Amino acid sequence: VCAGTISKAEYAKIIRDLTKLFEGEKEEIVRRYRKEMEKAAKAQKFEEAANWRNKVFALEHIQDVAVLRRDDVEEFVDEKRDPKLPMSAESKIFGRIEGYDISHVSGTSTVASMVVFERGGPAKAEYRKFRIRWVEGANDVASMQEVLYRRFTHDEWRRPNILLIDGGLPQVHAVEQVLRAINVTIPVVGIAKGPERKRNDLIITVSDDELKAACEKHHQILEAVRDEAHRFAITFHRDLRSRRFLGKTK
Repeated sequence: VCAGTISKAEYAKIIRDLTKLFEGEKEEIVRRYRKEMEKAAKAQKFEEAANWRNKVFALEHIQDVAVLRRDDVEEFVDEKRDPKLPMSAESKIFGRIEGYDISHVSGTSTVASMVVFERGGPAKAEYRKFRIRWVEGANDVASMQEVLYRRFTHDEWRRPNILLIDGGLPQVHAVEQVLRAINVTIPVVGIAKGPERKRNDLIITVSDDELKAACEKHHQILEAVRDEAHRFAITFHRDLRSRRFLGKTK
């Protein structure tokens, strides 16, 4: 306050939250911060949302020895759960790939998929589904931003080496905007249909010649991830519409 970098009202709010924290009301603070985070993200104020996300992360990771031991056990369980597949040339180069796709019909019941490829094949136990909450109508770019923002609020999910987006330059730039806002550095690769829709164009904006060469040489694995993300999104969308239809007919 003395330096003029924060107002008296903001300072008083911080003190109130600290008092509540020490009184054991951490969960209530986290819920309120999450609401502010989602409100800012819905308004596409991603830097503000990232600030709220960082506060939530800090509160949720005030760790003692017991929590650290639990995390070690959970990591061991995850390793035991996934079968060890042979390491292909593609998996050695790309590592862990997350692929994303958006699915809707005329802007209704919009959903998204996240698929994971690791060790040269799909890791289906780590697939995720999203219902679009903050975007109205058929806006694939904004929907992709929402999904990627929500995905990176889950710090317990292992991070990928590459993000693969079903889309062209607008989608890639939109995802990169979110990543910059939340201070995440992961290369983004887009796959778009060519002008005559007879070929796949790779969209890579990062200045990494090695990555570009690897993507061009092993584009088949990237296309397989894209196709799997599309299949998973379509399946989820059809299932959601079917359940809503059956609910209305009862």
